[in-house]
Amino acid sequence: MILNFFLPKKIKLSMLSRFIIMFIAFLAMVFGLSYVFIYINLFSFGYNIKEYLEFLFTRYEWYLFLIGFLVEIICLIRKDKKR
Repeated sequence: MILNFFLPKKIKLSMLSRFIIMFIAFLAMVFGLSYVFIYINLFSFGYNIKEYLEFLFTRYEWYLFLIGFLVEIICLIRKDKKR
């Protein structure tokens, strides 16, 4: 494979792919959580906690955070296959 030529011998492609997946999941979590904090401003407009949560669960940013969090957990728990 072309990438194996550029990688050091000790780093396997699976480790690199895991790092890329975890980085993308981290970006999704940061993006989603930042919008959750921005939406806290809705309390100043008179929203209560029930209305805030209903609004939050209808936004895709919340699901980005949730998916990013779950992918991070799965990547951390999953063990590498030994060759």
